[in-house]
Amino acid sequence: MFYCHPDVYAGWGDELVKRWTLESWDRWGSEKPSWFTEACVNHVPNEYVPYDWRVKYKKTNGRVNDAQLKKRRGSVSVRELLGGKEDR
Repeated sequence: MFYCHPDVYAGWGDELVKRWTLESWDRWGSEKPSWFTEACVNHVPNEYVPYDWRVKYKKTNGRVNDAQLKKRRGSVSVRELLGGKEDR
């Protein structure tokens, strides 16, 4: 279904499809149906994937890029930001 353009499944009601995927994802993850492949998952919009699974995909270098999941570096010098090396 998600291989289609978003306008195709939006006709079914975006909130209905979103609720269905969010409610079904854990079952698909544990049962691993033949169609629930990495290629399939890569086509599902992030907002249709439960938060816990997005974290899992992020930790395994998946396709998710949530601002909440990005790690902050403690400090960055201006010199590093401008492309120079640190004097230490």
